[in-house]
Amino acid sequence: MMFKRNLVSVSIASILLTSALSVSANTGSSDKEEDSVRSWGKWAQNFATAAGGEVNTAALGLAFAGVGQGETGRNGQNEPGFDVPVDPVDPVDIALCEAGAICGFVTIRESSYSQNSAPTSQGERSRRPVPPRFAVGDVGTFTADIYEADADRPLWKRVLFPRIAGSFDVQGNEGYELVVDEATGTFGYGWGGLAKLEGNSYSDVFFSNFFPLLGVAEGTWSSSTLSPSGFDNANGAVWAGITTSLDQLNDYTGSNGVIASYSGITMHGGTFAASIDFGNNTWNGAWNNGDVQGDGLVRTTATNVVGQVAFAVTNGTVDGINFMANSGNLSAVDGVVTGTVNGAVFGGNAQSVVGMVDIVKSTNEYTDLQHETLFAGVNDAITSPVSR
Repeated sequence: MMFKRNLVSVSIASILLTSALSVSANTGSSDKEEDSVRSWGKWAQNFATAAGGEVNTAALGLAFAGVGQGETGRNGQNEPGFDVPVDPVDPVDIALCEAGAICGFVTIRESSYSQNSAPTSQGERSRRPVPPRFAVGDVGTFTADIYEADADRPLWKRVLFPRIAGSFDVQGNEGYELVVDEATGTFGYGWGGLAKLEGNSYSDVFFSNFFPLLGVAEGTWSSSTLSPSGFDNANGAVWAGITTSLDQLNDYTGSNGVIASYSGITMHGGTFAASIDFGNNTWNGAWNNGDVQGDGLVRTTATNVVGQVAFAVTNGTVDGINFMANSGNLSAVDGVVTGTVNGAVFGGNAQSVVGMVDIVKSTNEYTDLQHETLFAGVNDAITSPVSR
C-alpha cells in the first residue's frame, strides 16, 4: 500500500476545559484493563514526565499535531548508511508507517446477514464462539489525512464549533481494504472522528481515548453496507497517532544511536516489552514474558487463540520509525511460532510504540492456531505510570 509523503499538516488541540482552544491548518499538496479493546487500562491515568510533574490524560483532549514534518532524519529511504537488508519476498520487511504522519494499527472483524441465512462472523464460525470483542479475523494498518474544514469561518465559530475533514484507509494483512475519501467530522474534549455516508454505505472512525503525552489515541472504525439482499459490516479497534518524525528520531538517537526500552500491554490482558537498538537497527521483544515462560490465561477456538499468548522476537529489523520481524525472528519456550510482527514509534521523543501481531502458534495444548492482536508500550526512560 502506497502512503502519501506530503500529508496535510494539522494542529488541533484541546488542552483543558478552561483553556482557549486554538485551531490551525496548513494545506499541502496532496471490559476492563485485562480484556477490553476499548480501554488501555493502566494507561488511562496520570503519567510522570522525566522533567518532573504529572500530566493527567483525562484533562487532555484531541491532539493531532506535527503531521508532515521534516523528512531529513535517519531512515533507510534517505541515508545510505542507515539501510537495512530487505528480503523482497517477505512482506514483513515493508515499512508500514510514514514518519511524522497519522498512522496506526487495527483489528478487523467482518460479518454479513442475508435474508435467506443466519448471520455469520469469525466468532460464529468457530468451534467455540468467543465474545464479539475477542473475535478478531485479521489485523492491519490505518492511515489518515486530516485538515480543518471551513477555515474561512469567523474565529469564534472555528473555536466553539470545530469542523474537520479528510480521508482514512484501513488495509488488512489478508486483503481487506477500506478507502474513505471526503469524510467529515468534528472533535471535542477527549474525542473526535470522521464519517461518511454514501448511498447505502456508512463508514466512520471514532477516537474516544487520547494520550497526547504518548502521541497516540485509541478508538474504533466500521464500514457497513445495507442492500435489499442483506447487510454487510466490517469493524474493529484502532490504535493510532502521530509517528515520530525523522528529524525527531535523529535528535533522539544522536549520531551513535540509542537503545530504547518499552513496556506496555496487548489487547485481552497481555503484556509486552521491547528493546529497540536504533544504532544497530535491531530489536528484541517479549509478549507475556514469552522469552522465559509459556502461555498465561488463553482461550481457544477452532482457528484462534486469544489472551496471554507467549512468544519472543530476537534480532528483528528496524527501519527508521518502523520495526518488524518475521518467522525467523520468532520463538516460544512452549512451542513453535511463525508469522509477522510490525510496529512503529510515536511521539516527539519516541515516547511510545504501537504495533500488530499476526502469528500462528503450536504447543502441547493446541496446534496451528492463529493469534492476532495489537500492542502498545511506553518508553521507560520518558514516562512511567503513576497511581491515581
